[in-house]
Amino acid sequence: MFEQMNFSVTAAEDLSTATGQFLCIAISSSGAARQVTRGGRVVGVLLNTPTSGTPASIGSLGIQKVQVGSTHAIISPGFMLYSSTAATALSTADGSSLTYYHFGVSLDYLAADTSGFVRYLPTLTGAGTSSGA
Repeated sequence: MFEQMNFSVTAAEDLSTATGQFLCIAISSSGAARQVTRGGRVVGVLLNTPTSGTPASIGSLGIQKVQVGSTHAIISPGFMLYSSTAATALSTADGSSLTYYHFGVSLDYLAADTSGFVRYLPTLTGAGTSSGA
């Protein structure tokens, strides 16, 4: 069995849509959970679907699952992941990711331009120079 570390903070925005769960999450300057911007610093993935002002459960350590949108390069085990503009995962295979903060290492394969989910192992601080937070 794999151990996970999860924590809760107040949602800064409405994350209750069906597509909200398993998206990349950042912490706002006020300490609330919000969807991350492209290449921004990810603290974890959303594990529930809270409305604004209610607790957001965030998976931050241990093997986690993240959404992948329908437009992306191939994702293979060992590829570094970073966030898209929709707060879904993208892989380093797209060639433009060197300036973005990476949030984890993929443990699964997903064909290019196929929506779905991949399991990943979070990295502590990532790498990159993106100004997105």
